[in-house]
Amino acid sequence: MSEPEDGEAGTYPLSTAQRGIWFAQQLDPGDAIFNIGEYLEIAGPIDAGLFERACRRLIDEHDLYRLAFADTADGPRQWIRPQLDWSLPCIDVSEASDPEAAALAWMRADVARPRRLTRGPLFTLALLRVSDRRSFWYQGYHHLIMDGAGCALAARRLAGIYTALAAGAPVPSSPAPSSLRLLAAENAYRGSPAFLRDRAYWLAKLSEGPPAAAGFAGGRTAEAATPIRLSAILPQALSQRLRMVAASVGASFAQAFPAMIATYLHRLGGGRVLLLRLPTAGRLGAELRRTAGMATNLLPLRLAVAPQMSALDVLRQAAQAIAGGLRHQRYRHEDLRRDLGILPGEPDASGPGINVQSFDYALSFGGYPAAAYNLANGARVHDLDIAVYNRRDGRDVRVDLDANPALHDLGALATHWARLVRLLAAMAAEPELPVGRLEVLAPAERELLVVRHNATATQVPAGTVVALLQAQAARTPAATAVIAGSEQVSYAALHARADRLARLLIARGVGPERVVGLCLERS
Repeated sequence: MSEPEDGEAGTYPLSTAQRGIWFAQQLDPGDAIFNIGEYLEIAGPIDAGLFERACRRLIDEHDLYRLAFADTADGPRQWIRPQLDWSLPCIDVSEASDPEAAALAWMRADVARPRRLTRGPLFTLALLRVSDRRSFWYQGYHHLIMDGAGCALAARRLAGIYTALAAGAPVPSSPAPSSLRLLAAENAYRGSPAFLRDRAYWLAKLSEGPPAAAGFAGGRTAEAATPIRLSAILPQALSQRLRMVAASVGASFAQAFPAMIATYLHRLGGGRVLLLRLPTAGRLGAELRRTAGMATNLLPLRLAVAPQMSALDVLRQAAQAIAGGLRHQRYRHEDLRRDLGILPGEPDASGPGINVQSFDYALSFGGYPAAAYNLANGARVHDLDIAVYNRRDGRDVRVDLDANPALHDLGALATHWARLVRLLAAMAAEPELPVGRLEVLAPAERELLVVRHNATATQVPAGTVVALLQAQAARTPAATAVIAGSEQVSYAALHARADRLARLLIARGVGPERVVGLCLERS
């Protein structure tokens, strides 16, 4: 057990979001799944000395960089160190045979490195020089101290500081609220009437009947795992058209994309009531939106999709549901799981996660533009989660498909992405068309699935099924007749089982032309 160091200031409990991460990490201290990371590609020469000064100013302004943690007799506690001994790693990979690959390898190695929660620091800031006119700024954190909204705040502030220093101008004052402000706001909220209202809102939303088992894996399940990733670009013309369609019903792009994914899942599996997960910043109010730290929450999004509905109908429904949910976004996902009786470690029925990140990344460093790229979102995946980077920087929309490797491979992800783009294009072209008529499959794929896979016509001898089964069991008794999951049944065993069932039915008075009801588990 470690204790706070002598001379440290007062300690504080962890927030609900932090506690979930803390205890999950204790189960496997060597797991790096809770690391998050991104980098900015800066298209211009960067002064490393000024850049380090800018980073030091950023660290001085945001106390999350100085957070320390201890496992005490009263449970995990946190406090802010008065100072931090830190210097900026500057890595020059410009002489490598593939400088960009070398830079990416360095950053991915840091994302994959486990961070010891009681040792710190729980972050890495680094500058990687790819060429004279191209650099990467990397920021990596343990999710315990930072989330995606905080990364965007840090990136914007660093760009402003560096730009001022490069121009020889005073750095504009931008006092950052303490990261502990998130904890104080949560404590105040949990003792307020708003907490009870939000709880009632979500319990009512989730009591409107059972949702479909929405998913990309065709009903297959697996334990949450470190994901594999496929990154893709949404064609700019298509994203612009989708924005126009969304705007026509008063919806934003961030509201429209979950509606489109729900439509795809409906076409994929036929579910009519779908439940998705929407990560949200978990911050209400101007001050908290300026506060970097860990506050991310997960909101359930329940959508009803039917074949006769149009894409516009689904968009309207999603916009209304998301707007309502965001007004109640402070009620924690962890509390809702507890309300629903879901034990720690058990999966819930909230379906795939759709994370549309609409943070402002229109940044420049001393006049040189920067583009942001995500490396890790800090979470295990049950099925397939989708992150959409709607950066508002004028660049193409990037989409990451993070999937459980026990259920998907990169080929399957590529197939999902091709189908999804085809559906989005159909929705954008004819948004009033019933979703049941929107095309998902490519012509070649439709030919394979609908025609070739169903070309099973074959000549069979005349006779009853019973007689045919008896004859086959006599010819090939050891051959496999039925496969169900991991169980295989031979023709001889199948015939024996059928014979036992027939004798049981006869003993109970069943004869020819009598109807017998069967009660079987779904499989």
